[in-house]
Amino acid sequence: MKLLIYIFLCSIDILSAGSVDERRFVNYIDISFLQGMNFEKGASYSGGNMNSSIGFLYDFNENKSLSLDYLLSYSGPSISYENRFFDERIINHSAMIEYSTRLSKYVRLRPHIYYGKEYRKDSAIGNFTDNLYNNDSKGFGLSMDYYPSRDNTFTTYMVYRKIEFPNYTDLLYEFLNPGVATEIGGGLYDNNLYRFGAKLMSGEFFYSIDYTMQRYTNQKIIESDASYGNDKQKDDEVELRIGMQHRISDSSIYPAFTYTIHSSNQNFLRFKSFTDVTPVFVADAYDYKELGFDLPVYFKFIGLDMNLSAGFKNRDYSKRPPRNSENNYIYGKKENDRLFSFSLTASKKINDLASFVFYYSIVNSSSNNKFEYYIPFNYTGQMFGIGYKISY
Repeated sequence: MKLLIYIFLCSIDILSAGSVDERRFVNYIDISFLQGMNFEKGASYSGGNMNSSIGFLYDFNENKSLSLDYLLSYSGPSISYENRFFDERIINHSAMIEYSTRLSKYVRLRPHIYYGKEYRKDSAIGNFTDNLYNNDSKGFGLSMDYYPSRDNTFTTYMVYRKIEFPNYTDLLYEFLNPGVATEIGGGLYDNNLYRFGAKLMSGEFFYSIDYTMQRYTNQKIIESDASYGNDKQKDDEVELRIGMQHRISDSSIYPAFTYTIHSSNQNFLRFKSFTDVTPVFVADAYDYKELGFDLPVYFKFIGLDMNLSAGFKNRDYSKRPPRNSENNYIYGKKENDRLFSFSLTASKKINDLASFVFYYSIVNSSSNNKFEYYIPFNYTGQMFGIGYKISY
């Protein structure tokens, strides 16, 4: 990170000195801070976010360029439970270098290399170093852009990431054999991620398909007798997306529909307590289909830049039954989760570089799964916040 900041500061100095001809070297910085209060089920707690992006673009000529992007973000306590707890804190930082070359008038290639780290913490106490879900990610990718006409762009890409979880251990083995956690090494959740996709932009409309494969290097499949089988975990996901980008004067609207099919050969064992010797087995517990809709709108109002966004997701699990408040499965039914979100951001420019931001968000989650001991499924949460943004 120190090296990247040094490169960025040097690039600012070079650019301001006018030593680079024809503005072939361009740098940027985009930093935003948001601090607010979350309200959920009669409780309130503070939370905040910080996002920063630093980078530069260098044009060798009209056909070749090189870019470097460094991203750093912090996400504090939130009202959204997706893949996290309410009080969880997450730090992400990553760097990507991309080389772009135009092969012809219609074709451009963009290879890149990537490195990232993610740290998590479950509460205000402790530190970020020992969380189970801390991970390192590194890899590469290649994109190809095809421009058949002025209003049409077709892009295909492939991405590879090696994701390592140095602290993730054998939780099932620890549960069945208390006191042996120190004897188990990390890395159980390590996996190789492959993603392939294509996107067509035609006029105001866009269509995309993405296919993601995760192949785990150590994680085995849990069997009904609470033992591991011979097969390793494999997750696959297909996402179809269709939407449009429409401008009306100073306003823009970007409605989009998303349909996702997620499948995994991993199973699930439900232990009701630490003394439970007869756990319930659910095969293919992570398979689901999800339909989503997003409606971002951008417009100006009384001198403010307004960003309104509404979204809805409906997820149906293929084989996982819901659980009642007593943590018993309701057989004959399948779990269904629904999430509605709405946010409104108003920003006011202070000068050419800085803006002051006001933020409001509401999330409503509902599910026929009534068991909410660890992660809530049925709640309504709100957040009010103010922030500050710098762009250069």
